[in-house]
Amino acid sequence: MKKNIYFLFTFGLSIIVSTNTLAILSENHVLPIEMEGQFLGVETCGSSECHGSAERWRNATVLMKERLIWNSSRHASAYDSLKSELGRKITRNLGLPNGENVKQCLSCHSTYVPNSQRGERFSLTDGVTCESCHGPGGNFLSTHVYPSSTHEKNLLAGMTPTSEPDYRANLCLSCHQANKKNQFKHAFYGAGHPRLRFELETYSENLPYHYRYDSDYERRKGLVNGVQSWLIGQVLSTIQTLDYLEEAITQAKFIPELASFECFSCHQNINKPYSRKNSSFEFGTPSVYSGNLLMIKAIASTFPNSKSKRLKQLIDELMLPVSQKQETLTLIKEIRFLVQRLKFEAPYEEYRHIGPKLIKNIVKYANQETEISYGKAEMIAMSLSSLITSASGQGYLKSGSENVYEKSLDSLYTAVSNSMNFKEKRFKNTLKTLQAKL
Repeated sequence: MKKNIYFLFTFGLSIIVSTNTLAILSENHVLPIEMEGQFLGVETCGSSECHGSAERWRNATVLMKERLIWNSSRHASAYDSLKSELGRKITRNLGLPNGENVKQCLSCHSTYVPNSQRGERFSLTDGVTCESCHGPGGNFLSTHVYPSSTHEKNLLAGMTPTSEPDYRANLCLSCHQANKKNQFKHAFYGAGHPRLRFELETYSENLPYHYRYDSDYERRKGLVNGVQSWLIGQVLSTIQTLDYLEEAITQAKFIPELASFECFSCHQNINKPYSRKNSSFEFGTPSVYSGNLLMIKAIASTFPNSKSKRLKQLIDELMLPVSQKQETLTLIKEIRFLVQRLKFEAPYEEYRHIGPKLIKNIVKYANQETEISYGKAEMIAMSLSSLITSASGQGYLKSGSENVYEKSLDSLYTAVSNSMNFKEKRFKNTLKTLQAKL
């Protein structure tokens, strides 16, 4: 299969996300680079005596070779990409001398903090480092090395709770999605920047593993559940998309900032016959990016309430090409209000049904789509992969069905492997086949 997903084995975890929790967390999470304290740099945190050790320490609760694993990640090469041929081309197209001296670029391609917070061994050229995620090491360096150290003590000292899906979602979204904290512009796409896309569980599980889920991890940080991560990631991603979209439309005099709109409403490969089709909408009329919104419809059906039908109806309306400014803003406000009040609760004995229900609902609503753009197809593929993998790892899918799903997922991933060669018909046929198997 064209993915690297770790099977998660979880028992007895329930999800309880209340009405106000997501709204508060979405707005008030402090990112590591916004925290006070000294950032020590990779050479300090990842020295051979610490997290760059070739051998695990005696009685250590972590691997101690985290730097060696991080070296193979894209985070480690994020700064270098600014100096690549593509990086230089993008900055030239934007009228900039280079990306290494631009805050907008450095804020996601490095651990960008004020000079006053940079330790002696700190360097921007290290890219997205451990402190980009875990917070300034100066706050908890002395605390976390003692034998008496605990996860709770580390958090109190200033280490960030990256094991919590809601915190991790906001952290990752701050770079991987256009939102109020990451003021990513359509102009960057025009200059050649790769398209931003994000799904929390897929991205989390495809990171090189610098930790491992075992009984000690569960004891210190609690149980891990891929379905929970997916749910929280989708909800927070949707809320932030709606926030940014609302801001873009409100501030626009004529044309709004298009970073949160569907790229392929306007951009299609007209040189290839199979990509030219008679759209049910006027070509070039932008619509809101709806990958996350489609997932919200599946969530609302899996956890129905008195407003579920209304939420799905509003989402269908927002998915249509944007026409009237005020009507669109009204839709955004009501959808966000209802999404923030989604409640998904699952006691242990019911949990085995949630993953399969979500899978069936995603396939159901995807098959109801008149048109599936490349961006939407990519989100469908990532989401189904995450949920099928998690449900399989937890033993919640019927024995022998993993191979059936593997073939379907391989076909879906093949279909979205290249945006210019995306075959919508093939993707839809795979979804129909999968629905029949479900």
